[in-house]
Amino acid sequence: MRGDLDLLYITARALEQAIEEMQLYSPSEIVAEFEKGLLRELNFANELSNLETARQFLDPERPVVVPRPYPELSSKTILTMEFFAGRPFRAIESGSAEGKYAAAELIRAAAKQVFLDGFFHGDPHAGNMLINDRRTLCM
Repeated sequence: MRGDLDLLYITARALEQAIEEMQLYSPSEIVAEFEKGLLRELNFANELSNLETARQFLDPERPVVVPRPYPELSSKTILTMEFFAGRPFRAIESGSAEGKYAAAELIRAAAKQVFLDGFFHGDPHAGNMLINDRRTLCM
């Protein structure tokens, strides 16, 4: 990854030197911001803290869970959490009753997080969302 970031920096600097107008957009600063965000995302101690916070805000009346992290088995480079036996959202048939149910529950959970809790699961993509046979959703 460091090599990829270095290539991005080289390309940004080359663009800034070759095209005068590119200095207005500061590609090097964009790459620097991208790098900061990426390094924050790769610090699993932050992710562990986010899991713990998300679990505090769960609504026990709704079928949405967040896996329990294991701090004693985690570090900045390793995140260990409870296993959830489920299928990824991308396995749900588009337009199906199950898909509509999952979407409605996720929208409820996201709205609660944003408007009531002031905390949001910042990485809501299909690879981070699972559903099991009991229709429980895992974020």
